[in-house]
Amino acid sequence: MWFTLLERKPAMFAPAGKGFTLVELLFTLAVAGVLCVLAVPSFARLGARTRLDNVDNGMVAALHFARASAIQGGSAVLLCPSRDGRACSGASDWSIGWLVAADRNHDGVPDGRPLRRGAALGHGLRAVSSSGRRRVRYVADGSAPGSNLSIVVCQAGQADSARKIVVANSGRVRQGTPTDRQAAACAAG
Repeated sequence: MWFTLLERKPAMFAPAGKGFTLVELLFTLAVAGVLCVLAVPSFARLGARTRLDNVDNGMVAALHFARASAIQGGSAVLLCPSRDGRACSGASDWSIGWLVAADRNHDGVPDGRPLRRGAALGHGLRAVSSSGRRRVRYVADGSAPGSNLSIVVCQAGQADSARKIVVANSGRVRQGTPTDRQAAACAAG
């Protein structure tokens, strides 16, 4: 009797010619697998570029915050690299973290508790400032006296993806492209 059921093909089974064969399904899976293998490197580059954009934009936002805090508070505000989130490190490596803090007595040391902190960068990301200037001090009129500060943001080992943030004496912040030397120095670590 069960032989008769298999031969008859009751109505609950798909009519002949309307389904997929095992060979067709395997071929479809093979094509989908090849497409996934081709797409993975693009997604990895997209992820790295997105992380780099986030660091770049986060640094610019911190600079704008520090400038606005100085103007609104009517006194100097520092933005500097910091290992512990309480004091400036004096290093030119911003990858270790940073802080924004009031500097009312103009001694270059944060007064009291920081207004904002930035965590250390991960994923092989780096942020390095020019050796001549390792911190930004905004004053009450929004300017940042001293030489221009350049912060280069890059992925370790990838100089071609580096970006640069420049803080002018006027306090203005702009984003740009680093020189080949700056990009290579950042990427080399």
